[in-house]
Amino acid sequence: MVDEETIAWAFRLILGRECDDPQVLAHIAAHAESLEHVRRSFFQSPEYESRMGYGIHFPGRFEARTESGPRIVIIGNCQGPELARYLAAMTGASVLGLDATTYATDSSGRWSEDCTQADYILSMQFPEQFEGIGLRHLHERFPGKVITLCPVEFRGLYPDVLRLGEPHAPVNGPMATHSGLVLCGFLTGLDEAACLRLFRSETFEAFGYYAAWDRSRAEFYKREEFVDIKIAHEFFDRVRTEPLMLTDNYPATILYQMICERICSRLDQPFRRIPVGIGSGIQAHPAVWPVYDEIAAHHGLTYRTSRMFVRDWAAFDLRSFVRSSYSAYRELGASKILEALSACDPGEREAHPWIESILAGEPLRLPSAAPEPARAPDRKPTHANEGSGGDHDPASAPPSTAEAAHGADEPAQANEPPKAAHQAPPRRGWKPFWRR
Repeated sequence: MVDEETIAWAFRLILGRECDDPQVLAHIAAHAESLEHVRRSFFQSPEYESRMGYGIHFPGRFEARTESGPRIVIIGNCQGPELARYLAAMTGASVLGLDATTYATDSSGRWSEDCTQADYILSMQFPEQFEGIGLRHLHERFPGKVITLCPVEFRGLYPDVLRLGEPHAPVNGPMATHSGLVLCGFLTGLDEAACLRLFRSETFEAFGYYAAWDRSRAEFYKREEFVDIKIAHEFFDRVRTEPLMLTDNYPATILYQMICERICSRLDQPFRRIPVGIGSGIQAHPAVWPVYDEIAAHHGLTYRTSRMFVRDWAAFDLRSFVRSSYSAYRELGASKILEALSACDPGEREAHPWIESILAGEPLRLPSAAPEPARAPDRKPTHANEGSGGDHDPASAPPSTAEAAHGADEPAQANEPPKAAHQAPPRRGWKPFWRR
């Protein structure tokens, strides 16, 4: 049973408006099978499709208009429209959220008109090639209106995430992003079973995944150095006890609410908090990535996320994720994958140093495979990867990421030569290519 308050928040967060008929709230609540049923129904509704136009994926533009309150424009990356969604729901203000990746195909005149009519312009920092919405241009054209903030990105929880290809032309697999371990395993000739056994602490240490926390934390503070809305201190005060992220660059409801509260404080704007559990259950998201148990334990997280990889309405456990990724890579072929790797953003290549070694044709050998562990059940996916934060005991946490991926009915394959998915370079001695 879903209550009427939840339905009211679904109207605010998904459709950007209040429900003006109590009977509609009561009717939907009486017939809703679950929170996920509500979410699907609203995102697939004709009103959502006609008003938002872009579907659930990176909607590009979110608009909520009211007769009272300030008019606010938010210019950002894919987080811009989502931040607008939460700010409108929490304040009742007129909020327009714009994704700068659609700027080239949208009408620049329309953007200018929106900014002219706004009382406040919240903008992430864009370079000058974004003519008209580069930060200097905005300050010159709209003096006194511009408030700056940063997009949220933190690889410390998700160091395995990799974006393949150019930012404006990504190469997707079963998820919008890729696992660095899975892609590296494929390119070095590991079969799927051997690739699964890479998901363990020794490999994470070797690939620098544990060290990614401190590096990404320093980058987080550096990005915020010259912006108006800062959240880094509170983020790192809470990230070990609350699930703030869905993947490395996509905030969970808890974090969006935190950012909105900072914005409201800056604008002296009253707000209402989203009830616990509601926002996460109806959040729009392109993908949800698990925090690997070894990563969580190493950094002292007091919660564990689902082990499932979620995209749209589909969910993959680690085994099916590796299988689907390998299938996609075989279809792409090694040459196209290497071409996409060479086009990766410099940040991706820095986070995954093995890319440079692969592109240089250096022979690589991954850490020797661990013995086949017994099967442990996958935790069921919880929408948006969120939990209470305090109901998981790390000392009694379920078995590791690798253990959950294997069945006891499969024979151990200690360190047999893998069947190459394509012609791989000769495999010589393991070298620490991840260190500089």
